[in-house]
Amino acid sequence: MKTQILLIFTLITTLSYAQTRIASGINGPVGIQVIDDYVYTLNNSSLIRYNKSEVSTSYELVSNISSSTNGYNLWREGNYLFMPFTGIKGVNVSGVIPTIPIQQINVTSTISTVFHYNNELYYTGSNPSNSSQHELRKVTGINSSVFVASLPVAHQNITDVTLDGSTLYFVFNNLSTGKIYKIDLSATTPAAQIVKSGLPAPWGIHFVDDYLYFTSNLTNGQIRKIHKSGAGSVYYIGQPIQSPRGIDIDGQDIYVASVGSSLQGIYKYTDANLTPNCVAPSNVFKTIDDETTTTISWNGVYGALSYDVTYVNAGDDVSTGTTITGITTTSTVLSGLTNGNEYDVYVKTNCTSATTSDYSNYINFTQLISSQRPIIYVDYTASGSNDGSSWADAFTDLQDALTTVSEGSKIWIAKGTYKASASNRDATFDILKENVSIYGGFAGTENSIEDRVLGTNATILSGDLNNNDVNVSDFPSNYGNSTRNGDNSYHLINITATGESLLLDGLTISDAHTNVSATETGGAIIKDKSIYNLTLKNCIIKDNVSRNTNAGLLAEFELNNPTGQRASLVIENCQFINNMSREGSGIYMHAKIDTNVDVTITNTLFDSNVAADLSDSNKGYGASVAWIRSIGANADVNVNIVNNTYVNNIENTTTFIAGKGSTLAISKSGPSDGAINATISNSIFWGNKDLTTTGNVVNSVNALNESLPNSLAIYNSIDERNFIGNAITHKASINYSNPLFVNAANSNFTLQTGSPAINTGDNTKIPTSITKDLLGNQRIFDTTVDMGVYEFGSSVLGVNDNFNVFKSDVTVYPNPTVSNLNIKMDSNLKRAIVYSVLGNKVLETTSKKITTSNLKSGLYLIKIEDENGTVSTKKFIKK
Repeated sequence: MKTQILLIFTLITTLSYAQTRIASGINGPVGIQVIDDYVYTLNNSSLIRYNKSEVSTSYELVSNISSSTNGYNLWREGNYLFMPFTGIKGVNVSGVIPTIPIQQINVTSTISTVFHYNNELYYTGSNPSNSSQHELRKVTGINSSVFVASLPVAHQNITDVTLDGSTLYFVFNNLSTGKIYKIDLSATTPAAQIVKSGLPAPWGIHFVDDYLYFTSNLTNGQIRKIHKSGAGSVYYIGQPIQSPRGIDIDGQDIYVASVGSSLQGIYKYTDANLTPNCVAPSNVFKTIDDETTTTISWNGVYGALSYDVTYVNAGDDVSTGTTITGITTTSTVLSGLTNGNEYDVYVKTNCTSATTSDYSNYINFTQLISSQRPIIYVDYTASGSNDGSSWADAFTDLQDALTTVSEGSKIWIAKGTYKASASNRDATFDILKENVSIYGGFAGTENSIEDRVLGTNATILSGDLNNNDVNVSDFPSNYGNSTRNGDNSYHLINITATGESLLLDGLTISDAHTNVSATETGGAIIKDKSIYNLTLKNCIIKDNVSRNTNAGLLAEFELNNPTGQRASLVIENCQFINNMSREGSGIYMHAKIDTNVDVTITNTLFDSNVAADLSDSNKGYGASVAWIRSIGANADVNVNIVNNTYVNNIENTTTFIAGKGSTLAISKSGPSDGAINATISNSIFWGNKDLTTTGNVVNSVNALNESLPNSLAIYNSIDERNFIGNAITHKASINYSNPLFVNAANSNFTLQTGSPAINTGDNTKIPTSITKDLLGNQRIFDTTVDMGVYEFGSSVLGVNDNFNVFKSDVTVYPNPTVSNLNIKMDSNLKRAIVYSVLGNKVLETTSKKITTSNLKSGLYLIKIEDENGTVSTKKFIKK
C-alpha cells in the first residue's frame, strides 16, 4: 500500500511539473553535481548523494561539514569535489562513501563559489584584508591566495560559476536585475564583462554546446538558456520548479536542486534537444606485443558508453580502415597485423543518446618488435657516408640521428664528447619520436649490445661549449663561475611531448648551466609533463648547475588521467654527482592532479650534490639528491628506492628552520594533494651535511616543510642519525654504524672487510631487472645482498659466465630465452635444476630441452649434472 501511494505521488509530481523529482527528504539543497551514478548536493552543512536514476527519499550522507553563511556551489574535477565551506574543502567521491573532506585553504575572508581551472583552484569571495572588496582569487597554499580580478558585484550574491575553456561565467543573483558575467582567465589582466543583464534572480549556471543554462530562483522558477554571447532570445526549458538553485547537466539530463517549501529536493528533466558533450579520447598510445599484435590504449572519457578503434595503412583515409566497435574498456588488441607494415590508428567515443565524438588525433607506428628495429650509429670520428647505417658510415652529429630515427628504433653512440651546438646555449638534443633507445659507451666496433664494456668508453653529452669549465664546490660561486655561466648550454636533453618512453643508457650528461631567466627550472634533462614513461640506466649525471629547481633530471608529470593508467620513472645503475641548485638538485619529480606514477631508483650513487641558498633573496628549500612530490588532487605516487648510496651531499638552505632540511625529500604539497607512499631498502646514507646546523649531520629523508607522505617505510639501511624524522612511518633492520667505505675521501665507496653493510640487505626488495651492482658485478653474492650500490667480493657478471665449471663443453642456448632453453653437452644428462637468483628451486628436469615460458622474467641459475656426477652451473636470462 505504501509503495502504491509513493508511485501515485511520484506520478502526480511528474505530470504537474514535467520533471521527475528523483530525491526528497532534504532541507535546502543548494549546489549540485553529477558524478557517475550519483547526484551530489549541499544543504549548507552536509554533502549528500542520491542515486541519479531512482525516485527515492533515501540518501547517503558523505560527511558533516561546518556550516557557512555562503558556500553555494559544488565543483567537480575528476572524482574530486570541491566545496566553499569555511575556506574550501575537497573530498574524493570515488568508490565507497567518502571520508571527511580535507581542507584546501584556510581563510578569514568569506568564500561563495569555487572552481578549478588549468590545474589550479580559484574562488570568488571577499578580499582577505578588506571584507567590503569583492575579488576572484587563486589558491596558492593552505593559508594563501593571490588576486586575479576585481568583481563588479558583491561576492555574497555570486551563487554559481561555469567554464568554457578559459572563459569563466558567473551569475549575480538579484531579484530583478540579475546578471551573467564573464572573465577571460587567460588574459594578462582578467576583467569582468557583462554577458546578459535584467535576469530575474539567476542562481545556478552550466555551460554546454555554446549555451548557458541557468536557473531562476523564484517561487515559480524555471530552467532557462541563452547563447554564450548573450545575444538572442532567452529560452525556457521544462515547467516551473519552486525556487531552483544549483544546476548540472549529464548528457541530455538536466539536474536541478530546489529549496521550494513543499516540493524541495532534486529534479531531473530530459531535454531531447540537448546534445551531450561527447569528446574524442586523448593520449592514445600503443604497445607492440609481438610481430602481429599491438595493444592500443587511451584515456577514458567522462560519460562514455563505449569506444570504436579504427586502423588503416599509414596515409589511407580513416573511412577505408578496419574498425573494432563497442569497446567498453580503455584498451583493445589489434591482431593479425603485418610485420613491418606502418599503420595509423584512430579512436572515437560513443556517448549517451546515440551521440558519437569525432575521431581522435591518430597515432602512427610500424609493426616491428624492438629487436627488429634498425640501429642508427653515431661516431664523431666516422669518415664514411655519414648516413648512420653502420659504424663506418655513422652520423657525426647526434642531433642528425635524433631527427632521422624512427619510432621504436635504437641509437648507438661511440665514445667521445657530443654537443648540441658549437655556441648556441639554447640548443638541446631533442627527443622527437616515441620508444627510442639511446645507448652510449661503445668503442665503435661492437656488433651487439653485450659487446659494450661500460666504464671504458665514455660517451659524453656536454654543455661545456668552450671546453673551459673549472667547477668549484660552492653553489653561489659555481653559479657565478665565469668559466661556465656565460657559455654553457642551458639544457642538454629535451624530451618533447612526442618523445614517449625514452631509454637513456650508458651516457654521461654533464655541464648544463641554467641561468636563462629568474623562473626557468631544470638543468641537464627536461621532460614534457605529458610524457608517461622515462628510463635511465647506466648513466652519469654530473656537474650541472641551475638557478632554481633541479640541475640534473627534471621529471614533472601532469597527465590528467582519472582512469588511472600509471606512469613510470625508472633509474637503474646511475650516478648523480656534483649537481647544484636551490632544491631537488639531482632529481626533481612531481605528480599533478589525476596523475599516477611509479618511481623506482635502484643501484644508484648520489655523491656531492648541493642544495643551497643562491643569495639572501633567492633562498633554497633543500633535497640535494632528490625531491619526489605529490602536488595535485587524486595524484598517486609509489616510490621504491633500493640499494642506493647517498654520500657527501650538502644542504645549505635557510628557507626553513635549521634542521628541517633533508638529503632526500618525499612529500605532499598539501594534505589533500593525492597520496604518496614510499619504501627505502638496502641503502646507505653517510657523510651528508647540513651546513645550517651546528652538528652538520643532516636528516637523510624527510618531507621538508610540506605535508607528510602517507607512508614511508625503511628497511635494512644505514644512516648515522638512525633515520629520525616525522615523515618515517616504519623502520626495520636499520643501522647507524660506519659502513666502512674503502676510501670515501677519493670517492671509492666500495666496502671494506667487516662493513656492517655486507650480507645485511633484503633480497626480496630487489627488482627482478637488477642482476648487477654499479660495477657490473653479480648483485647478490654469498647468498645475501649487501647494502648500497656495490657488492663486496663479487665478480663481473656476464650472460655466458660459469660458476664452478668442471666441464667446459656445457652450454645453454638461446640466452636470453623466451620459451625454451636447450642444453648442449657431450655426455648424457642426469638432471638439471633451475634456481631463482634468490636461491629458490623453480624446476627440475632430465630433458635437455627445458620449457621456460612459465618462468617470470629475470635471471636464473641452472645446475647441470651429467651421468658421471660432473656438475656445471650456468646463468640464463628469461625475457
